[in-house]
Amino acid sequence: MNAVKIFLSHASEDQPEFVRPLAEALSAFSNEFKVWYSEYELTLGDRLLAKIDEGLKNCDYGVVVLSPHFFAKRWPREELDGLFQLETTERKVILPIWKDVSESDVKGFSPILASRLGADAALGVDRIVEEIRRAVGLVDRLREISSSGWKAKLRKLDEDVAHARKVETFSATGEAVELVSRVAIELIDEAWETGKKLIGEFSALKLSLPARKSERQYFTINGPNRLILSIRFDNRFVNSIEGARLKLGIFRWKDEWDENSKTEELEHHEFHPNFDKQMKILWVSPNLTFASPTALLDFAFDRFVNVLVSERTTNS
Repeated sequence: MNAVKIFLSHASEDQPEFVRPLAEALSAFSNEFKVWYSEYELTLGDRLLAKIDEGLKNCDYGVVVLSPHFFAKRWPREELDGLFQLETTERKVILPIWKDVSESDVKGFSPILASRLGADAALGVDRIVEEIRRAVGLVDRLREISSSGWKAKLRKLDEDVAHARKVETFSATGEAVELVSRVAIELIDEAWETGKKLIGEFSALKLSLPARKSERQYFTINGPNRLILSIRFDNRFVNSIEGARLKLGIFRWKDEWDENSKTEELEHHEFHPNFDKQMKILWVSPNLTFASPTALLDFAFDRFVNVLVSERTTNS
């Protein structure tokens, strides 16, 4: 939020008693106000008219301290004329403060100002500052932040905490283990079906699948140069998904004809199950989250293909 620029228009005779304390009180709200006040802005050698004109042009609002001294002097009147020129029908710039003057005094000086609601200096500096904050919208703006912004953040935090507790409770049940296991095996089943289609569609690559055993918790596809894509689901507990992991690996299998050859792991990704707000399963790693089995399989095969392409480019 940018600070509101306030120009203090006043007679110098009113500085010690009222204007200086007002400037100091406004300046204390440094995040809200930037105050143009002659004692702050004018230094020896400054061209008075030029400095005042600069302050007027850059201000958002002019706080005008109307007093008998103000009415009697030329400079304050010229400042006031400058502030009037900044006003439009949609934007009111002048914020009048009445100090030791009556309505008839103000009307005799300026009928326009007399018709505008002003604050009485007799209320005290603190009250005047609050009136200025309200007039420029800071009070309402801060109230809007407090009544909507932080409550929305708190509501989201409350929902997140409630969801986390729900997930924690559900995760330590046999029902959760059964659900996660079923989804993982369906994902692996889909991987086998995808592998079969790839073998038929891309025959030159000589992709192959090993014989699938009765255990349904793993998938493997073989590529050229002993490259292998492996997907395996493990779950260590029968009443919790804490140890459940879906492991994705890309390997170069050892050369059976070379006794010094060893299997080399080229990539490894490990996903644990979690649940979204609708309690649908997410597969989560430190850097990735997948909301559907198909998206995770696309990632797995994409990584495998990238390795195949890299191998082909390197060896060509």
